[in-house]
Amino acid sequence: MTLAHHARVIFTEALAAVDIPSAIRRHLSLNAETLTLHNISTPIANLDALQIIAIGKAAVPMYQAAAEALASIPHRAVVISPEPPPSTPIVQHLLGPHPSPTAASLEAAQAVLDLLAQATERTAVLFLISGGASAMFDAPLDPAITLDDLILFHRTLVASGLPIAQMNTLRKHISAVKGGRLALAAAQHASPAPVQCTLLISDVPSATPDAIGSGPSLPDPTTLANAQEILSRLPNRANLPRSILQLLENPHTPETPKPTDSAFSRATHSVILSSEDLAIAAARAAEIHGFHTTIDNTPDDLPFDQAATYLLDRAQALAQHHP
Repeated sequence: MTLAHHARVIFTEALAAVDIPSAIRRHLSLNAETLTLHNISTPIANLDALQIIAIGKAAVPMYQAAAEALASIPHRAVVISPEPPPSTPIVQHLLGPHPSPTAASLEAAQAVLDLLAQATERTAVLFLISGGASAMFDAPLDPAITLDDLILFHRTLVASGLPIAQMNTLRKHISAVKGGRLALAAAQHASPAPVQCTLLISDVPSATPDAIGSGPSLPDPTTLANAQEILSRLPNRANLPRSILQLLENPHTPETPKPTDSAFSRATHSVILSSEDLAIAAARAAEIHGFHTTIDNTPDDLPFDQAATYLLDRAQALAQHHP
């Protein structure tokens, strides 16, 4: 059996182990009396509506699995993805551009805000967030920030060499829909806050779930001061639009919501799949086929040339010990 064949088999088995519908079903359940979103159960009698917001590269399969699991309760949804299927009367499918925002990103953010504006204290809100969401929808916190400013901002961050968590700290503090601000949008017309659940598929280090898609529905542990400190060290800071620099440097810029905010009083979240899960699944599949495996995330935040050198040296060292 060739190495290429082994690679295809291991790839297929690893993907099967991180099946999205299965992961969604483990966190959602519904019976005649109770809706359970992750670890919060709510009597059906206490609910008038269910809203589903799905954003990211995996938005479509995440939404489809959730809609199937919760099929017996009516819902309305906005799904933002790179290749959206046609919309229906209950779900609005919208284009989510990536890796840079476009006018479609602004339209998608407005559609989400319009749906959440209908939430009441008898609404359950399910957020399904996956990698890529940061560019797919956005709305600037300051109307002075134009679409061209947002595009340049994203491109400057991608070229900055910053770790993804630091990039997203900056993104959160210029956005009206990131850093927990969707949770605020869902709660602003309701008292007490509606039930909220966020299920995430992660493409960032597991210790920072709030960095996935810039944490639109999660409390934000970062602060404006953190963003300003990152900004002061940004190597290509001079490339940023003046409108964004003014917002980030302004001490009166509104802070993102923190865990104590009332919007999170009945909120829960869980990372249901991650790149770590995929690596573990691939390692197990490889071991079954007779390979020695090592999971090494050291190069994650290295420049590509340093990462390549590190991985080649690491592979050579492993080969000497495991011929």
